[in-house]
Amino acid sequence: MFSTLSGIYDVLNAFAMLRGYHDTVPETSPFQVDIVGPSRDATGYSPIEYVQQLRIEDAKRRLERTDATVEQISWLVGYEDSASFRRLFKRIAGVAPGDYRKKFSLPRFVQDAE
Repeated sequence: MFSTLSGIYDVLNAFAMLRGYHDTVPETSPFQVDIVGPSRDATGYSPIEYVQQLRIEDAKRRLERTDATVEQISWLVGYEDSASFRRLFKRIAGVAPGDYRKKFSLPRFVQDAE
């Protein structure tokens, strides 16, 4: 759905826009449309849903590829409250973070090769 690098780039630019650093956003970005964030037309999501999708996609990647705890991952992707993160993750991904890791975790030798 979202590539991690472009997702991180978009989130950083969204925060730049909110703080008033308008010239840091490329003209082709969906953030150019709306000072609050990307438009629903450009992404298919409201601005908050878009950022949540990006964060959950980043969390999925971390669950698949690292041994970090769910609490650590929730913090790394921008959630201070791991309970809120768990609820949102389950709502968006359809499964709890721990269950997602059990189902989609990469084997150790693949994680070490990355």
